[in-house]
Amino acid sequence: MKHNVMKLIEYTTITIIALCFLGPVIWMFMQSLKTPIDSISIPPKIFFSPTFRNYSSVLSNPAFFSSLKNSLIIAAVSATLTAIIGTPFGYALARFRFKGSKHLGFFILSTMILPPIVILIPLSRIYSALHILDTMLGLVFVHILMNLALVVWVMRSFFVGIPISIEEAARIDGCTHLQAFYKVVLPLASPGLAAVTILSFIFSWNDLIYALVLTSSEICTIPIFVSTEFIGFLSVRWGELSAASVLIVLPVIILLVLVRKHLTRGLSFGAVK
Repeated sequence: MKHNVMKLIEYTTITIIALCFLGPVIWMFMQSLKTPIDSISIPPKIFFSPTFRNYSSVLSNPAFFSSLKNSLIIAAVSATLTAIIGTPFGYALARFRFKGSKHLGFFILSTMILPPIVILIPLSRIYSALHILDTMLGLVFVHILMNLALVVWVMRSFFVGIPISIEEAARIDGCTHLQAFYKVVLPLASPGLAAVTILSFIFSWNDLIYALVLTSSEICTIPIFVSTEFIGFLSVRWGELSAASVLIVLPVIILLVLVRKHLTRGLSFGAVK
């Protein structure tokens, strides 16, 4: 009896937590199928006649596909470069001991605590001087800075969890230090590399504040498009806004479903010794 009560409490708690996370997504999807009148009705309508006009309106807008392409390029390039730069850095922090190595690691970690608004004004002045305001290069660079600490620390934990004896065995077999890293250690850490690359891609894909300040007219990412196209001075086109949001969330959901095993393994590796 006690076991059944505990199971009931456990399932009820899980259901409530799931609804808290899925509730906004379900509501957004329902809004995307409503007419303009239904989307602003009070009280909100749970039962209504669905329409796909909002989706056709969004998909017929060329600016949607242009901003989608920009976000895809920026997120893919920045995630790849962040992984390439941060992985050797994480390995160095895990394997090498040098003066100030611990302080350097915590300094890198502290950059994640810094609010973006603190660095946006000086960063925009620097970008203006370098003539990279409102360019893909500028957004790629800032997204690398935004995600680098995450990659370094996650990969560091992976490399710490890999026995150094494996590298020593590779060295005895004739590998150089660099060859042992690329041929032996890096394949063992591939789940973590996949996890941080995916997370970096998602964070870059969802970025609004950096793109809002560091771009103006030439480069428009998908969060900028959604936040400006359907929100006017006097009204908000809730149906089209929700439809566009569903369309830009869908690729991320598909990506997470496809790589969920690698992501789970990557984020949980080394958590239990």
